[in-house]
Amino acid sequence: QWRAAIVGTRLTAPTSAQVRTETVLRALAGPERLARLDLALRAGATDLAAQGAVVLAAILGDLGDVCLFIRGSATPSDEIWHLDLHANTWRLSAETPIEALTAQARLCGQPCPALVHLGGVAQGGELFVDLEAVGVLSVVSPHSTAILRHAAASLAVSPFLDTVRMFTVGLGDVALENDGVEQVDSLDAAVDAAAMTLGSTIAASRATSTFSLRVTGMGGE
Repeated sequence: QWRAAIVGTRLTAPTSAQVRTETVLRALAGPERLARLDLALRAGATDLAAQGAVVLAAILGDLGDVCLFIRGSATPSDEIWHLDLHANTWRLSAETPIEALTAQARLCGQPCPALVHLGGVAQGGELFVDLEAVGVLSVVSPHSTAILRHAAASLAVSPFLDTVRMFTVGLGDVALENDGVEQVDSLDAAVDAAAMTLGSTIAASRATSTFSLRVTGMGGE
């Protein structure tokens, strides 16, 4: 309408249906948005690790914007990131081209392999939580069983994991299509099995975080 406008032309406001349609058409496809999240995590990881911070969670916007929730204090050295001190978040705008992330992202591996998709957020976008960074995730909801099954399935097929070894308890007859997923009878058995699988990671992470170890290529996994 603006391109065709002449003097005296009045803008006709789009209908709500037209707005929704355009929003869907402008939204990035799922694989492209996940690629942006992957690269954003890698691109910010070096700065974060150097300052002793880690990523707890991330929101991936429908248009490709990324918001990283941080534990610890860290200031980005790259201007593509916007620091929100009040919320302790790093934000990447949807307008930032993916090429702006690749130079820094290629310097480290994925620092958050346990990033799991939990669902959508009210303002739009998808919420991902790093189960390793938060330590314990408690779900209080009438739909908690379905949410936890979804989280387990999401982690089992996560693109952030090259290989996965996962132990589940109490998911019922849900079959996760991954050779690295094993269902055990109790939480104690799962903890014991996980501890045996960790290998040298526990010893290596006593003086630092596994997030930092992966950034430097010494994850031990």
